[in-house]
Amino acid sequence: MEYCDGGDLSQVIKSTKKSKGYISEDVIWKILSQLCMALRYCHRKTPAIIHRDIKPANVFLEEAKNVKLGDFGLSKILVNDSMYAYTNVGTPYYMSPEQVNEEKYNHKSDIWSLGCIIYEAAALRPPFHAENFLSLAVKINQGKISRIPSRYSDDLWEVISKMLDIDPTKRPSVEDLIQKNPKVNIKIKEFKIKEWKEEYLR
Repeated sequence: MEYCDGGDLSQVIKSTKKSKGYISEDVIWKILSQLCMALRYCHRKTPAIIHRDIKPANVFLEEAKNVKLGDFGLSKILVNDSMYAYTNVGTPYYMSPEQVNEEKYNHKSDIWSLGCIIYEAAALRPPFHAENFLSLAVKINQGKISRIPSRYSDDLWEVISKMLDIDPTKRPSVEDLIQKNPKVNIKIKEFKIKEWKEEYLR
């Protein structure tokens, strides 16, 4: 396992909230784009893998804020595109409506969880919060979320809103996020250029 000297995203969120600061939008786009690359690798595999427990504590950061997605202990292999998972696993705050309702779900459930953690990186709190699982499930099924703070762009709010659509068929796939969102696409290209440069210098 690689050492990530920047801790995990949950630690970053907690320390940012404690200091009454905020995570810059550029860093949030960077986190989103690199998590998209990690999920694309998983979702493209044959058979495909869904993570099922994407949460801030499983997002590890290097000092330069490069991201590593960890803890695949609850991941599920889908034998083919028509297969779905049914098991209710994961961390409740980041569960998709399909998971809390114990319905079949697929890779779009990972996209919901990704939307939750990107929302939390901006708002410094999860999009859905309740004192017990039943109340939380009701809020998740309603899918009503407050806009992230006004310091963040409409573009960021729009991509979060799309990832948190309660209808999984309307949520973007990871390929949609990469190919159709210019900011995600640019961040990925920047990351790849940096990697190529570092490899060339080595």
